[in-house]
Amino acid sequence: MSSVEKKLKTQAKVPKIKKTTIAEVLTIKEYAKQELNNYALPEVCNRVRSMIDSEDATMDDISKVVVIDPSITLSIMKLANSPIYNFKNKVDSLSRALTVLGGERIYSMILSEFTMTTFRDLHCKLLDMERFWTYSFCTAFIAQELARKDDMTIKEQEKLYICGLLHNIGELAVAKRSPKTAVLIEKLMSEGNHPWMSQKAQLGFHYAECSAEMMREWGMPVSLYELVGKIPSEEPSLQGKMVKILAISAQCALEMVSSKYFNANDLIKEQFESIPNHELDMISTVKRNAIDRSENIVNLMDSFEYKCIL
Repeated sequence: MSSVEKKLKTQAKVPKIKKTTIAEVLTIKEYAKQELNNYALPEVCNRVRSMIDSEDATMDDISKVVVIDPSITLSIMKLANSPIYNFKNKVDSLSRALTVLGGERIYSMILSEFTMTTFRDLHCKLLDMERFWTYSFCTAFIAQELARKDDMTIKEQEKLYICGLLHNIGELAVAKRSPKTAVLIEKLMSEGNHPWMSQKAQLGFHYAECSAEMMREWGMPVSLYELVGKIPSEEPSLQGKMVKILAISAQCALEMVSSKYFNANDLIKEQFESIPNHELDMISTVKRNAIDRSENIVNLMDSFEYKCIL
């Protein structure tokens, strides 16, 4: 057990977790591939990413690519006018959406739409899917806002949002092939065991590591899935600012879905011993705002007819 896991174990004040063999346990690669063979990022997503990275393409160029896919265009328009972004004036055209939102946010929206659509097929009836989505979106919103308050670039903010949103999708891959194991891990969390510890004990790896492999299989940028895989690392503060933000965000989101057993400030202090109090105060403010944004996304998912997920 790593030093961080020992600290988290002490904080949670629960008995030692023992591995319970209740189903076949696969490798990370096997979980990642067995549910994703029929899925691939839409071509428009890959082309938009390439155009943004090239720095030569204009918004008009990007618009010509996006408009080819009506479903993505519709999703961008819905998202642009949703409470999540809360613009004062209605966004009434794709060109205006692209101009107002910018390339990085458009790419983030395309990935969000793809993720939610795909998860509609990957959802597991045995898991608490409302907990899953709340945890995922809260992590994304908190990471994005912490990056903004740290004056990070729009590109970095959107990158952290995507990583936060996708960092736990490995749970769904495990649930599809080894549902009893996934349910056991969820049960252990509901009893006060830190999920990272339970995942490691039962599977030999963390969901975030499986998520990173799924993102790699999807053909997402290396810069994204490498960050995701490092979130539950032994010393996230040594992995760079972005990993630190993601790890803090995940701890905050954990409190939101299981406040009976987990206090975000305590978990953060244990994981980052030198974090000053003024940073904790700022994190608490961001955390409260994420609750409202998460409620908005659940309502938005309902309007997109994603009720089967919840």
